[in-house]
Amino acid sequence: MREFDSDRTLSRLERLSRWALCVFSAACVEVLAPAYRRFCEIEEVGDPAAITGLLEFVWDQLAESEVDWNSSRAPASDSLLPLIPNQDEEWNEWSAPAENCVTAAVLLVDLYSTGQPELAARAAQQAYEAVDWIQSSQLDISFMDAETEHEVLASEAVQSELSRQDDALEALAHAPLMYAGTLMNLRREARARAVA
Repeated sequence: MREFDSDRTLSRLERLSRWALCVFSAACVEVLAPAYRRFCEIEEVGDPAAITGLLEFVWDQLAESEVDWNSSRAPASDSLLPLIPNQDEEWNEWSAPAENCVTAAVLLVDLYSTGQPELAARAAQQAYEAVDWIQSSQLDISFMDAETEHEVLASEAVQSELSRQDDALEALAHAPLMYAGTLMNLRREARARAVA
């Protein structure tokens, strides 16, 4: 059974190129985007187009043979912060994963401009935490003990996300630099396993 290990994830990410780090993090945001969209639909707030637009920008840039890391078209991470759900006023079962999505998007923007592997590791944690939250919510438990934690971790949804992350890291570690085929495969896989 897989477990989320932030130190091991970071160690693997530190061996990757900046391009690969951004591909990995964009895939994490892609997994979370439908959860943010569902939150917005229920509460009639937010801006799913901002998340979609960010993803399109990043994927398009990463598909280019020469990535413009200093593109003025890249959104500022500060511009995404207002998209985080207001926990006092806007709350539904998708609020926590929506917050994970926006946080991962902010991390992706910062990663795109800095190339710091730690940001990619934190994006991975956001995707894991969102799936863990959703699975815990579906169990409708009042108290999280060790047995329940194990049940959540062993669930198909959580194991699927951890597997997706492992597979993405493995593919990026062995892919040629800026290989479009790897990018397309990882994006397709993230969409197929999206949270929603």
